[in-house]
Amino acid sequence: MSRRSRRWAACLVVVVVTLSVAATMAAPAVAAARDDAADVPTYVAPVDRPVVDRFRPPSSDYGPGNRGIDYATDAGDAVRASAPGVVVFAGPVGPSHHVVVLHPDGIRTSYSFLADTSVRRGQRVAAGAVVGHTAGALHFGARAGDAYVDPLELLGGGPGRVWLVPVEDRKPGSEGHERAGLLRFLGGVAGAGVGAAMAVGRTGVDAVRWARDSALPVVAGLVDVDELRGWLHYLSSLGPPVPLAIRLMAAATGWSEGECTPGSVAVPVPARSRTVVLVGGLGSASGRASVLDVDTATLGFAATDRVEFSYRGGDLPYDAADTQEPIEAAADHLRRLLAELARARPERTIEVIAHSQGGLVARRALADMADDPAAPAVGHLVTLGTPHHGSDVATALMMVNATGPGRWATDALGGGAPDPDSPSVRELSEASDFIRELGHDALPGGVRLTSIAARFDAIVPSPRSQVGSAGRDVVVDSAFSPGAHSDLPGSPAAIREIALALADMAPGCRSRPDAVADVLAGELISRAEDSVGAAANLAGHAIEAGVPAAVLPRRR
Repeated sequence: MSRRSRRWAACLVVVVVTLSVAATMAAPAVAAARDDAADVPTYVAPVDRPVVDRFRPPSSDYGPGNRGIDYATDAGDAVRASAPGVVVFAGPVGPSHHVVVLHPDGIRTSYSFLADTSVRRGQRVAAGAVVGHTAGALHFGARAGDAYVDPLELLGGGPGRVWLVPVEDRKPGSEGHERAGLLRFLGGVAGAGVGAAMAVGRTGVDAVRWARDSALPVVAGLVDVDELRGWLHYLSSLGPPVPLAIRLMAAATGWSEGECTPGSVAVPVPARSRTVVLVGGLGSASGRASVLDVDTATLGFAATDRVEFSYRGGDLPYDAADTQEPIEAAADHLRRLLAELARARPERTIEVIAHSQGGLVARRALADMADDPAAPAVGHLVTLGTPHHGSDVATALMMVNATGPGRWATDALGGGAPDPDSPSVRELSEASDFIRELGHDALPGGVRLTSIAARFDAIVPSPRSQVGSAGRDVVVDSAFSPGAHSDLPGSPAAIREIALALADMAPGCRSRPDAVADVLAGELISRAEDSVGAAANLAGHAIEAGVPAAVLPRRR
C-alpha cells in the first residue's frame, strides 16, 4: 500500500463531520420545466407487454407507491433501451440486476429486477438495444435529476415532454452516485412489486420468488446484502467485551507467549537458492509500494533475486487504480508470475512477502494452487499488515457509502483515496463474501504462513491480521502515528521477524506488558473504527429519512 493510504483513518472522521454538516442543509429541489427541445429523443416501451401497475409516487422516500411502471413480462424476456443514451449503472443491487441509461435530454431511465445485464457502465446504446433479460415482472422508471417522471408521459408517441435537468445531472456521475440515485428511486416499489406479481396471476412459489427478488430489498430500505452483513458484524464486534477480557487475561498470564527467539540470538541466512516476490497493497504503484521498503539484502537476497509483482500482470507497470480491481484478478496475475519464475529457475525456492491487500492476493493465489502437483515451490508467505479477517476501515467506508449522504461525502473527499465502490475495497470489508471464503482456503502443504502486524496500525488493527492455526501471528512495536501501516515493511522489528520466519525460527520474544499492550491497542482501534462506521451509516440513513438536524446526535 502506498503512503497515501494513511489518509484512510482520517477520511472516516472527515466523513462523519461532513454528514453532520449535511444534516443541517436543506435538500435542493429539482424543477421539471421546459429545456432545449433539440436534445429530446423519442422514447419507446422497453418491452411489448401490458402494464400491470402504473405510476403512483409515494408520499415519503420509502413509503408505499410506485415511482415507475410494471410490465407483465415473463422470465427471460429481452429488455430494450427506451431511447439512445449512455449506460451509467449496470449491475446487482441486492439479489437482482439493474440498468440505468442517461439520455441526451438528461432523463435517466431504469430497468429493474432483471435476471442479468447485457451492457456495461460507460457503454453507448441505441434505442432498442438489449440491456438485459427479465427475472419476472419488469419495473421501468424514469427521473429528471431527483424528480420522478411518469414513464407513460415519455411513451406518448412522438417527441416526449421536455424537462429541465440541472447541468450537473446531465452528465454521468460516479458509479456510487448513480447507484445512490437508483436506490432512492426504487424506495417506493415495495407495494408495486407484490401488486404486479398478483396482477399477472403469479401465486405460490412464483409470488414468493418475486417478493424475494424485488420487494424484500425495498422493504429493507434497499440496504444491500453487504450492508446487512456489516450490521451483523457491528452487532458482534461492538457487543460485550468478553472476548477482549479473555485475550487480555491470556496475554497477562503468558498463556499465549509460547516458544520465542531472544533478541540476542543472531538469525542465520538460509543457504538455499531463493527468489523473493514482493506484493504491494491497495493504492500502491510500480516502484511506489511500501513493501519495497523491505530490506531484502539483509535477508540474504541479491538484487537480481528480487521481483516486484505487478497488478497488471507480467512486467507491465501498474498504478493505484489497478489495485482496485477484483482481488481474484490480481491473484491470477500472481499465479502466472510464480509459474514463470519456477520455469525459469526450477532449482530455486520462491519466497513471497506481501503488504496489506497484497497478502490477500498472495493467499488466494497460493490456495488456488494447493491441489496442483506442478505448482511452483513456494517456501514461505510472510504478510505485513494484511487484513486476513477484513479491514475495519473498508467496512466503515462500505457502510458510509451505503447511504446517499455518505456517498456524497466520500465523493467530496476525493484526494486520491480508494473508491469505496471499487471491487477490491468492497472485498476488503469484513462482511464480504471474499473474506468469508478466504477463511476456508488452505495453502499448499509446504508453504509456511507468518502474519506480522504493527501495534498501532490504524489501517489494519492487529486483531484483523491474525491467521490463528493457519500459521503464526506476530505483533511488533510501532509508533503511534497515521504512518504505522505504511512504515511497517521497512521497520527493523519487521525485518527481524521476516528473517526469523524465513529461517524457520520462532518469533521474537515479547514481554507480558508488551503482549497486553498489543492486544489492548489493536482491539481499541478496531472498536473505534467500527463505532465510526456504525455512527456514519446511521447518520446517513437519518438524513435520507428527513430527520431534523436538531434530533441527530451531536459530536462532542
